[in-house]
Amino acid sequence: AVVSTQSGHYGRGNYSLETEVENVKKSLDACRKERDDIDSQLSELKTAHQEQITACEMKERELVRYTAMLKEKDNSLDKRSKDSIELNSKVEDLLNSLNHSRKLYEALEKEKSTDCDSALIPLL
Repeated sequence: AVVSTQSGHYGRGNYSLETEVENVKKSLDACRKERDDIDSQLSELKTAHQEQITACEMKERELVRYTAMLKEKDNSLDKRSKDSIELNSKVEDLLNSLNHSRKLYEALEKEKSTDCDSALIPLL
């Protein structure tokens, strides 16, 4: 096909225009390929980003679960601590009661011994 150039000549001048058109087509193809490569990379980045979001969400759920477990264990330890304090108090009360009973017993034994001694003294 013969195409006229700006100067209106036919023939060899058309080669320059055809070359220009080919160069523009090649440049356009290169741009399209570059765009496709960028789209592909963007798609890969989006996929990787979504995978990271999913992994973070899983770790967040795991963290919430572990936090609940720790809270439960903390509550259990608090209860054990309260039970231990209560038990220690009861043991202390029992020891005090035992000491009091021992003192009463010792006093009764002493009084009994004194009574026997006083009863024997007039007989001697």
